Amino acid sequence: MSRLPSSPEVRRVLSVFSNFCRLPCIAK
Repeated sequence: MSRLPSSPEVRRVLSVFSNFCRLPCIAK
């Protein structure tokens, strides 16, 4: 995990992925 490059694109993808994972939790 620490090998991930600190680029804005990676952070953006992680943010979207985090939101996408939270949606099902909130929906339930």
